[in-house]
Amino acid sequence: MSSSSAPSDEAERLHASRMDQSYRKFVNGVTLGTLFLAPIMVMLPPRRLNFTSLAWGGAFAAAAVHREIPAKMARPFLDISMPRRARELKEQRERDEQRRRMLDAQPGAEKEKDLGKSYAPKDLLEEKAREIWMGGETEGWKERRLQEEREKLAQGEGYGSMIMEQIWEVWNWGGKKGEDDNPAEGASSSKGT
Repeated sequence: MSSSSAPSDEAERLHASRMDQSYRKFVNGVTLGTLFLAPIMVMLPPRRLNFTSLAWGGAFAAAAVHREIPAKMARPFLDISMPRRARELKEQRERDEQRRRMLDAQPGAEKEKDLGKSYAPKDLLEEKAREIWMGGETEGWKERRLQEEREKLAQGEGYGSMIMEQIWEVWNWGGKKGEDDNPAEGASSSKGT
């Protein structure tokens, strides 16, 4: 009996694999056809948003999801691997962090000496960045600016004239409004009269 059941099991498996292949071929054809047919059917007259157009849109979405089109199209955008330069920077940061941890484990004298060497450029960079950001202004610039504002308001000037004066200073690279733009020009004009 065992010999007669073996061929029937094999035949059933063969039949099942053929049915599976046939089903996959059918679904492949239907989804491919739906991907092209559904947008055309939605665009045909009468163009309105009703149940039919929503059904065609749903069929299109289902076919696209079945063929994994959204995942394939989104893969370049969702790729979370870092660019080469970003990876290098991350590795450099990790090495620096590891070096700092090693310095923390060293005895006090060597640690201070090494810290002075490794952090001096960082302090210099911070100092230069602050100098550029402040634009040559010293500490307390806000208080000086507020004091100037109060004095001008007490003299009867309005905010509009103060703003125009500040714009004039920026435009003329720090020159006040009453100053001559070119001293040589002023000297030559006084000689001519």
